[in-house]
Amino acid sequence: MDDNIGLAYDAGEEALVHLRRAEDLLGKASAWGVWDIIGGGIISSLFKHSRMDDAESELNQARSALRRYCSRLEGVASLEHIEVHTGALLTFADFFCDGFLADVLVQSRIEDARQQLQEVIDAVRESQRQLRALL
Repeated sequence: MDDNIGLAYDAGEEALVHLRRAEDLLGKASAWGVWDIIGGGIISSLFKHSRMDDAESELNQARSALRRYCSRLEGVASLEHIEVHTGALLTFADFFCDGFLADVLVQSRIEDARQQLQEVIDAVRESQRQLRALL
């Protein structure tokens, strides 16, 4: 069982690295989103969506690490519900219409993802704390 605990702990640490990177990237996307709302234009939209894409990539890597984590232990929070995709239609509207409503909708999705991500980070940290006690 100690091997499984050690492997799970390592996978949890790897997941936390990617989760923290995603958290940082979503923070940057949010900052660009605010700039976009107040009139940043196409450049701020490009930077915002680039950071969102990068965050999604980090979340995919975190999902992989958490699947390994869950295969060894039970009761770990799932990342399956966290997505930063805005959807093709909203992304199109954000770039080509570049209107206030599209900017606000994208910003709302970023903030929702940030909140969900923080909940997962907290759950994984708590699980990691418990695993450390068993090592």
